[in-house]
Amino acid sequence: MITRYSPSVCRSSREPGGPRRCSGHQRARYQSSVALVAAAEHDQDRLRALLAAPPPPSPAGLDPRRRMELRRCGIRAFGAESAADFPVIAERAGDPEAWGFYTNRRGRIETWQDHDANDFLDDMPEADRDALTAYTAGWSPEMNRAVTGDEPPPVDPEAREMADRVVSVLTQFDEYARADRRPAATVLRGVPMPPGWNDQRELFDTVYPVGARVDLGQIASTSHNTAVALEFADEEQAYIMVIQSRAALPIRSVSANPAEDESILGPAQRLRVVHVDPQGHATAGRPAVYLVAEDLVAAAQARAGAVRASA
Repeated sequence: MITRYSPSVCRSSREPGGPRRCSGHQRARYQSSVALVAAAEHDQDRLRALLAAPPPPSPAGLDPRRRMELRRCGIRAFGAESAADFPVIAERAGDPEAWGFYTNRRGRIETWQDHDANDFLDDMPEADRDALTAYTAGWSPEMNRAVTGDEPPPVDPEAREMADRVVSVLTQFDEYARADRRPAATVLRGVPMPPGWNDQRELFDTVYPVGARVDLGQIASTSHNTAVALEFADEEQAYIMVIQSRAALPIRSVSANPAEDESILGPAQRLRVVHVDPQGHATAGRPAVYLVAEDLVAAAQARAGAVRASA
């Protein structure tokens, strides 16, 4: 049985002294906030419909064979047809910092980790923690075959059970992070060129046009250490995914390889391409695609619409 994690709820009491009179400045800020909330709520129906929309049959330029190869690599591409869903991405095009991607003094992408996620790990059942450890100890390929439903031979039953546990943990952490409004983590993932592709530029143009939706189709390992991500991108046409998401669960405390400083993301994570850097300016010369979780993009779109409505 997989135990569900339930975060504690903190309740704050009203401060003594009763209500205070608002200044004119505070009242103006309050009225502005009300306008922003009203405009954001007005935009929610469109956003909900967009988030629930089914995928297109196949993006242009992506034949069924290549699409299947991408799916086996844990990438579900929606292509240029989805690139205009969120106008805020085009408005911020070419500016990774507008999405919270920053570089350090050495010019490398600056990662960020939610160390407070350890309280989530500490409260997990031992079997779930063991499954996470097994994932980092060599079971990840077989566990991901269980997730993606890959071809024969049959998946090891033990791997299937552990994969179910890991996916359940990641789903719970995603819900927990959203409910707790945790800041998004910035993580990196080294990605080899998928089978069936020979031209990195063609891959980027087809799968990663700015604005396009890209879903993760398996348990995805990432790192907060740029050097580690670069090690996993050491093939000739490999590239780096720079991902921002609340759902990245840091598992160093239960990892068999803690030096990798690993976080993992669950399958069905919806991401949006917000920037493409073929020169790899912030990733040691390795080409990079910058992706932001779709819920964060939707929130940015709602805020942008609210600001325009209240102007």
